[in-house]
Amino acid sequence: MTKLEQARDAADAVGRFAQAVDRSQGDLDRILAKLEGPGGMASLCAAEAALVARWPAGAARELVWLTRASPAQTDTLHLQAFEAGGALICAASFSLIPAEVA
Repeated sequence: MTKLEQARDAADAVGRFAQAVDRSQGDLDRILAKLEGPGGMASLCAAEAALVARWPAGAARELVWLTRASPAQTDTLHLQAFEAGGALICAASFSLIPAEVA
């Protein structure tokens, strides 16, 4: 299981994830972002904007809003990067600090 790190917001999480992807040996083809928690669509849109800013072209982006009931009080953003053949390059999970706390 991927360690859960804390991030200020989706942009911070994506930036830190991008650094890990850049250090990897694989050729990025696809990014999968899954968001669960009370922030819902607004947090997923923020993650998408950060992904587009970091990777404006090339890699496909797949976004998933997990709507199942989550006991978490904060949003959790799970990010995965894959090569063209589907091999996992990098994975990370971030607990996003609520705006009223940050």
